[in-house]
Amino acid sequence: MPPLQFARSLHREKRPRSGADVSARPRPAGLRTGITGVGAERLTDRIVIEFHRAVAKMADWVYRNSLIIGRKASRRSFVYAIVAMDASVVLASAFVAAFACPEPGGSTGSFAILTIFSGLLVMHCLNLSGAYAIETSRRGPRDLAKLVLILLGALMVPVFTLHMAGGKIPPSHVLLAWFAASLGGLIIARNITAGICNFWIRNGGLKRRIVIAGAGKDADILISAFANADADDIEILGVFDDRRGDRADMASHGMSRIGSFDDLVVFCRSQQIDDIVITLPITNERRLVEILKRYWVLPINVRICAHSIKVPLAPRSFCHIGGVRMFDIFNRPLGDLDVLAKDILDRGIAALLLVALSPVMLLIAIAIKIESSGPVLFRQYRYGFNNEQIEVYKFRSLRADLCDAAGLNSVTRNDGRVTVVGRLIRSWSLDELPQLFNVLGGSMALVGPRAHARNSQVGADMFENALGGYFARHRVKPGLTGWAQVNGYRGRVESVESLAKRLENDLYYIDRWSILFDLYIISLTPFAIAFDRNAF
Repeated sequence: MPPLQFARSLHREKRPRSGADVSARPRPAGLRTGITGVGAERLTDRIVIEFHRAVAKMADWVYRNSLIIGRKASRRSFVYAIVAMDASVVLASAFVAAFACPEPGGSTGSFAILTIFSGLLVMHCLNLSGAYAIETSRRGPRDLAKLVLILLGALMVPVFTLHMAGGKIPPSHVLLAWFAASLGGLIIARNITAGICNFWIRNGGLKRRIVIAGAGKDADILISAFANADADDIEILGVFDDRRGDRADMASHGMSRIGSFDDLVVFCRSQQIDDIVITLPITNERRLVEILKRYWVLPINVRICAHSIKVPLAPRSFCHIGGVRMFDIFNRPLGDLDVLAKDILDRGIAALLLVALSPVMLLIAIAIKIESSGPVLFRQYRYGFNNEQIEVYKFRSLRADLCDAAGLNSVTRNDGRVTVVGRLIRSWSLDELPQLFNVLGGSMALVGPRAHARNSQVGADMFENALGGYFARHRVKPGLTGWAQVNGYRGRVESVESLAKRLENDLYYIDRWSILFDLYIISLTPFAIAFDRNAF
């Protein structure tokens, strides 16, 4: 029963029965002046009733809006909320411990650095332990031993590092208070998180959105297994299969076939999908390979259902979804926290670069305006993450009447369309600087595969037609610089072999991404621009 209805049932206004002596009832002590007898009693009852109604309305508002938030919130945003809560607990515990001690024993700067690094280390270790998975979060803090070890390690490593660097270390009782407060706070926070997570899942939120590739008997078994396992956090959006007929058009539990295998690619690009589960027999190797070639370009987990395999398998060779064994074939290139960490790094450095390079960008804009009429910025639609179309900014380097927004005619060496200022800024890649605004806006990253125009061609073929698997480079956001660029693959794509080399470098970056790899590429970019003359 919603809170408002429940409160109304408890706090209905009570009227005196006929013949009852209401004057004999004691008057409230707080209403002795001015109002007496029945009037005072009725006023007191009315105040109590209105108070409970106000509380009930507030509870009902919270209840209804929490359901709305839970149904709209994505699993990734919920993970981010958990991370923010953990970080707040660790940082707040550190400040409470320092405040409780009149003499912390270390400088404010050293203690602040120790706090920040410990907090980051706690989140990193919790992420490695799988604590931020929705399936783990809804169970609460069951593995206390692991949590204690993580907190001890996250506290002792920075302390040891600070000691080796010659810094002042807070006294032991401060560190012990910090540890105890963090442990207690994380346990309370995790229990709250588990309650919210389970409440939202029961009411239709935070679902793991799955599509099934392959209809028939195997799909029936999988859907039945999810139903029998009471997998309330799984939402099956549909079944896709190229075959037609009774066995393919209708799966169990009323789940119908809604498209072919090719339709599934389009469906996944337009919907927020967590997993593709392939239910074809393992023995049908040729068909499996054909299907996997279609789906490996998507930024989605691709699994093969292994429920029919009776051979004992090592635990690391498979995963479980809804209690059903699955083979991990392709995983998303970046996990939820990886996306968050990269986004913070990209936007932070982009903001600093915009501030530092703003005088240069202003001078370029003035020079472009003085040399030729037309807009300073050139806007072009290009492929972004998951083949989304994004508007990319550049300084205009061509004559305004000859700009190629469609991207059909790439700039060549000694191209007559390029202005004098344009030739200079293109040779040093300064025309790309406005893309820092794309990075701040979130449509691009600082490091990643370069964004190509939608109609880019090599020879007479579009990029995606000339090279199979080309769209696999769109599993991450496009970047202002990238591994291919620092390895000399900049400028015009003149052959299929050149395009293949760029794709090879892009996939190498995606498969081996890390924060340190991004920083390494950023450090190499100025040298690649200075010593490479492929840009014109």
